[in-house]
Amino acid sequence: MKRILLIPFLLLMISSVLLAQESIETNEEALFGTAEGQDAVAGSDEESLFGDGELISEVEEKQENLSTVLLTSENLEIGGRYRFDASSAWSFNGATGPFGADLIDDPLTLDLGALVFLDARPSETFRVYGEVDVAYPFSDQGGTREFDEVFHVSELFSDFQFGDAVFFRAGKQTINWGVGYFFSPADLLNVTEIDPEDPEAELEGPVAIKIQAPIGAHNLYLYTVFEDAASIDEVALAPKAEFVIGDTEIGLGAFYRAGDAPAAMTTLTTSLLDFSIFVEGIVSYDERFFPSATAGFSYRFSDDLDLFNISVSSQYLYNGEGTDSELHYGAASASWSGMFGSDFNLGCFWLGNLSDGSGMIAPSLSWNLIEDLDLTLKASYRYGGVGDEYTPTPAGDTMTLSVSAGFGGGSF
Repeated sequence: MKRILLIPFLLLMISSVLLAQESIETNEEALFGTAEGQDAVAGSDEESLFGDGELISEVEEKQENLSTVLLTSENLEIGGRYRFDASSAWSFNGATGPFGADLIDDPLTLDLGALVFLDARPSETFRVYGEVDVAYPFSDQGGTREFDEVFHVSELFSDFQFGDAVFFRAGKQTINWGVGYFFSPADLLNVTEIDPEDPEAELEGPVAIKIQAPIGAHNLYLYTVFEDAASIDEVALAPKAEFVIGDTEIGLGAFYRAGDAPAAMTTLTTSLLDFSIFVEGIVSYDERFFPSATAGFSYRFSDDLDLFNISVSSQYLYNGEGTDSELHYGAASASWSGMFGSDFNLGCFWLGNLSDGSGMIAPSLSWNLIEDLDLTLKASYRYGGVGDEYTPTPAGDTMTLSVSAGFGGGSF
């Protein structure tokens, strides 16, 4: 029955794409006027040009109409990202070291799916946006997979406004609350947290209403969060203010929900030379204060010959939120894309618990064999004492070698 429900949705997407393609046309007359109109302007006298102001009114009207065209569309815009990745891994572990006698051969893993969005703008002041993720296998696997694992709605909201002064977003939405790259302790609103091993993955946001009031370059926000609320006292409120001073942006916010620890947060982003700097802090109160803070930077370099495309990011996290002892973490990544102008990419990622001394380091090498076909070799080494955060099993240190291939993935 669940598979049958997917068929009408897929048919709807296909028909929308066909309708959108049929409606795409170029109307030169609408943008530039007819040839006769151009001749008339060329042959007009000074009075017709400047005497009654009709030409100026016509130009202003065309500019206004062009603005309307850019902000509205008669049909749905459909796009997204397609993925098809296959991977397998082999792990060596043992109490004596990373190359102990035990060999674990991980089975083949397939990641086939697509993130599809629909964007409708029927007027300049109203927009509806939806985003769903469809993932393989496309069945319940004998009751082992929930429908939400196959067909997951990640965003569904509308945008509207009042008097070009106050802007609203209502529905399920990703919220830009923190500024951290690998960690974001101040982000109490989104449903999912940042995965340090995949920090650029999209976060899933809550069902909420956002009210935004721009004041020059600054912004005031108020979020009303309904996620998992069964009664009115379970609704959360989160005001936030953002101030822009030069190339520095400062954010101040708060979070309150009955039964949860209230919290106050602050963020800062700025630049120093060629480095982008970000700082984030939060304090919550539950019989006593629990502070957490993080700071980091990112750096990008690219030469004129496109031989060196280097990206470096690093971040430190102090976690005192809800713990009996203070915890310190660090994360860093470096990548060299298109090495010497080739089809090879080199990268390395490190994540560590600085308190117990455990962590992981993962160098990788990827090769773009042909367009839209990539091969990646990765080695991941987890180190630390037995029972530490990143070596929780009695086996201790672990070395994992993995091979993955991406087939025709990309945006559409």
